[in-house]
Amino acid sequence: MVGFLREKTSIQRAVPGYAVPGGRVMIMGSGFNGRLGNAACLDVNGSAAPISCARSKMLTITIPEDITPGAAHMVIGGEAFENVGLRIATVFARDVHPVDNPVVGADGYIYTTFSGPRGEKTAVSVFRISPDGRCESYLTDIMNPTSLAFGPDGALYVSSRFTGSVYRVGSPTDVSVYAEGLGTATGIVFDRRGNLLVGDRCGTIFCVGPDRKVVPLVTIPPSVAAFHLCIGPDESLYITNPDISTYDAVLRVAPDASEAEVFYPGIKRPQGMAFDSEGNLYVAKAMAGDSGIIKISPRGQATMIVSGPVLVGLALDQSGNMFLAGTSMIYMLPIGAKALHGALT
Repeated sequence: MVGFLREKTSIQRAVPGYAVPGGRVMIMGSGFNGRLGNAACLDVNGSAAPISCARSKMLTITIPEDITPGAAHMVIGGEAFENVGLRIATVFARDVHPVDNPVVGADGYIYTTFSGPRGEKTAVSVFRISPDGRCESYLTDIMNPTSLAFGPDGALYVSSRFTGSVYRVGSPTDVSVYAEGLGTATGIVFDRRGNLLVGDRCGTIFCVGPDRKVVPLVTIPPSVAAFHLCIGPDESLYITNPDISTYDAVLRVAPDASEAEVFYPGIKRPQGMAFDSEGNLYVAKAMAGDSGIIKISPRGQATMIVSGPVLVGLALDQSGNMFLAGTSMIYMLPIGAKALHGALT
């Protein structure tokens, strides 16, 4: 024990380098044992972060809910450590209920849903959040709004898993049915040709053409939760369809293909996705106790870059901000990655 007490305490890095309140982070360094004593918590930005594992060269902590956002600093055994390589997300909006990605509008506002239990009408269907974090009701009267996408016409499109329809929203007073009869309609996205792709979680991806003709595009295994869709820089459709298995794959459907292939195997309950301008794919991993954001490089290398409680989706803007959807909150993290140019969601 004397050796630990005399060993210099240092912090090398945090893994991962970004966290949402409720996420778990490993602090890598040396000399921790002699500094901690019997402490059960670590001071992070003035808040007590519970320690779940403590070793001489590694600490595992849980980011507290009341923590101050921004670059993290820590106090260990009375010694302060700045610039530890960890950034804490800002709570951007509360009391929402997304089940897929939020979306960023051309006006700079963030749009997200209050989806609610199946068959239950909620007071607000879609919220709009200003760049400075003011959250307001934007849309009502769509039952169980599920996924959002902006179309080539600039309108907001909203799927309903209850009615099996997709609605076109030109404004809060200009709402119409765009397509219907789409099963349990969940994820939606527009491709580069102006087709609206809709995931029926029972197993079909539908293609709604600009003429609104609906045809099945591809069949994949059903999901117990939802299908989540996005378009990549290669113009392929990327899909997650989480099931009851421990690990699920990210699927890809190449342009004009009639079958899906595995793009990346082995993510715990993958949910919403987004590409950045460098071709990296970000996937929300929603496994309770091991949730966060996975970054998959164009070469297929996967790294967990954000830790959080259950996260169901994300969106990137052109300023390098990531907006993360929890089950009742939207968070913001400046990670420096910009949305894929031309992406409509």
